[in-house]
Amino acid sequence: MRIDRFEGETAVIECGELFFELPRSVLPPNTREGDILSISIDSEATEQKKAELKKRLGTLFQRQ
Repeated sequence: MRIDRFEGETAVIECGELFFELPRSVLPPNTREGDILSISIDSEATEQKKAELKKRLGTLFQRQ
């Protein structure tokens, strides 16, 4: 994925033949047109979120 251009506060991202937009605020502050973006999976954060949601669901059902 490559940053094709910025349009105000929006980044236009090129991914193969597809284009999509992201708010510029979700990108690192020093991001420039032409930069290549990569996406990775944060397994530790995923497991933490799953545990948090499981705990919240357990609390919800205990109240009933």
